[in-house]
Amino acid sequence: MRQFYLNNNSKTLIAFFCGWGSDEIPYLPLKTGCDMLFCSDYTEIPEKIDFDFSKYEKKYLMAFSFGVYAAGLCAQRGILPEFDKKIALNGTLMAVDEEFGVPEKKFLLSMKMDETTVKKFRARLFHDENDLKIFEANLPNRTAKSCTDELIAVQKYVHEIPCPKLDFDLIYTGKYDKVIPVKNQKNFWQNKCSCTTIDLESGHFPFYRFKCFEEIVENA
Repeated sequence: MRQFYLNNNSKTLIAFFCGWGSDEIPYLPLKTGCDMLFCSDYTEIPEKIDFDFSKYEKKYLMAFSFGVYAAGLCAQRGILPEFDKKIALNGTLMAVDEEFGVPEKKFLLSMKMDETTVKKFRARLFHDENDLKIFEANLPNRTAKSCTDELIAVQKYVHEIPCPKLDFDLIYTGKYDKVIPVKNQKNFWQNKCSCTTIDLESGHFPFYRFKCFEEIVENA
């Protein structure tokens, strides 16, 4: 798992679990005064996160897409601290599932990625063309092979641990999500926890709908 630390000399930390095939770059256009620890590339989930969480007065967990599942794996391994709030965006703790995640057939098709199909997949992340343009100016530094390798690893983790345990306080769901069926997201969270849910006028990648990361946290 890759880590990127953004130091704003803050007493508040947001631990952010990126989506599949990503790194911190697409999220950096969203401003913040908080310190941030970006986690990405879940090809290998570590036994320990090399980071000092103890120096922060406030700690928030924010997980997006497959990052929701990855955060669950890390929590189940006991390598995450206690958080003041936990927020999930367009993801569930069942990464691959017919009713509660990405349907298996759709997931398996995604494992045959090349540069062309990666580009097509990224276009499907968005409902708004302007958001796509921002993303294309801030593409993750990931190859098609690294994206495929990550999915192969996720498939292995899902087989071993279909649904890790982690309670979230706030769930965001994009009304026009073309990656993880909205119905499946709703099915999962309605059955798993009594948390606050907010529908967004967005596709799968909702971040450019917000002014800053703090705005995402404030609704929790």
